[in-house]
Amino acid sequence: MKKIAFCFLTYKNLNQPQLWKHFFINNNEYNIYIHNKEDFTGDFSEYIISNKIDTKWGTISLVKATLLLFEEAFKNEENEYFMLLSDACIPLHNFNSIYKKIFELDSSIINQFENHKND
Repeated sequence: MKKIAFCFLTYKNLNQPQLWKHFFINNNEYNIYIHNKEDFTGDFSEYIISNKIDTKWGTISLVKATLLLFEEAFKNEENEYFMLLSDACIPLHNFNSIYKKIFELDSSIINQFENHKND
């Protein structure tokens, strides 16, 4: 099964954990990885990666933390695509819509989701 790796680079917990919990409900085509600066508890604490470094804003430590996230995600061969997110990110589309769009495009995308309204 092809999966999307959701890689969160966070300060603490996700800002909207209930929103993310609802986003992932009834889906299993994903894996979650979190590199956090400060400890937290809750639904997403089980996804904290064990290999972490102390991060500081605007330094190379953020790049190194991101690489640690991707390194952990690459260990799982089911992960086909990788999304880098912050704790402030929120999903604007439902999981199935995002999954379908990513696998249809079959390429790297940055800010590709657009709202097309019927006039």
